[in-house]
Amino acid sequence: MINIKQIFNNMIRSFFVIIFFFALFVEPYAETIYTENTNRSLQEILKSSKANDIIVVAGHHKVTDIVIDKPLTIRGLPGSIIDGQNQGQIITIISDNVTLEDLTIKNSGRGHMRDFSAIRLFKVSNCKIINNTILDSFFGIHLEEVSNSYILKNYIENLNTSFRQSKMGNGIHLWNSNDIVIKNNTIVSHRDGLYFEFAENIVIENNKSLNNFRYGLHFMFSDGNSFVDNQFVNNAGGVAVMYSRSINMVGNTFEYHTNPGTSSLLLKDIKSSEISNNSFYGNFVSVYMDSSDEIKFKKNNFINNGIGIRILGSSYKNHFEQNRFIANVFDVTTNRADKSNKFNENFWDDYVGYDLDNDNLGDIPHYPVRLYSMIVEKFPNSVLFLESYMVHIIDLMEIYLPAIIKSPYIDQNPKVLHS
Repeated sequence: MINIKQIFNNMIRSFFVIIFFFALFVEPYAETIYTENTNRSLQEILKSSKANDIIVVAGHHKVTDIVIDKPLTIRGLPGSIIDGQNQGQIITIISDNVTLEDLTIKNSGRGHMRDFSAIRLFKVSNCKIINNTILDSFFGIHLEEVSNSYILKNYIENLNTSFRQSKMGNGIHLWNSNDIVIKNNTIVSHRDGLYFEFAENIVIENNKSLNNFRYGLHFMFSDGNSFVDNQFVNNAGGVAVMYSRSINMVGNTFEYHTNPGTSSLLLKDIKSSEISNNSFYGNFVSVYMDSSDEIKFKKNNFINNGIGIRILGSSYKNHFEQNRFIANVFDVTTNRADKSNKFNENFWDDYVGYDLDNDNLGDIPHYPVRLYSMIVEKFPNSVLFLESYMVHIIDLMEIYLPAIIKSPYIDQNPKVLHS
């Protein structure tokens, strides 16, 4: 005989078991919270919010040391401001899956003992920092032990440039992080525009780094990174790339790094990398190579620089192909040439040879290192005679007596452009 009551009780128990497990494993419905509709502070709203809520920020909020410890999206309305009041850290993210977008954040603290920043990400992944404006902060965006995250379309500037360099932090700073996309950002008037250390598989694309007090980009001990279509303009020291390998730099612009003794691109202990289709214009020294090996330079433009490429004798097995050298004071200089560095099919605006077979390659070699540059190497003060009649005579001797005057490098197939 069927016990209807027992069947009913079993159904009730099963129903509550299902409800329990549903509540246990299904996340609560995300809520959109508008700060303008509450009298609570931004810190209170964030503390009481649930995972995956959307916080929409309006108005002016004076804050210190906001900590985001759950997955949230925080979005700013036009005119909203998060003001750190120059007191310390502004926002710290310690949860995965956090998005900050359309915010204006300003006035972090500054100090020698702590790297205060507008936005700090610490030991997180899958975060997005998108379309924010960050003003007058020690560090702009600081990533430490972060992975699989995006830094996109942010504008970061120090409007107050009266601070000493010791009170200037970096615009975007990465330490021990990997698989980060940094794209379409603008960084102005920081110590280093972008700084990376122990950062791998980073994509840096279409960023602008301008008027920074040390380097537009500075990174060390960071392998396998790509720099594509970025602009580095009028920074004190250009770009410094150190102690790294498998670096790919394509389509970047390096302009107006004119401080004496600096270069627009410093390569220190760089191995097995490629630098192609970049533009170097108006720099004191465009590329400075020290202990850097097996780098391929291809289809770069070196125009109107003091020195196009300076190769120290500690650099080996580098290849320079199909580059263009136009209106530089010295196209190539060196302190000691190594024959393993090769030049081929480059265009030299001072090439005086000919192309009788019309294959767009010169029929006689070109020697890119001027004798006068070797004299300047040994006697630096002789640069004062740069435009003198004596130097003109030296240049003519090079042209007509190439067998006597041994140039350290040679391009056997210089490119010729026919009109």
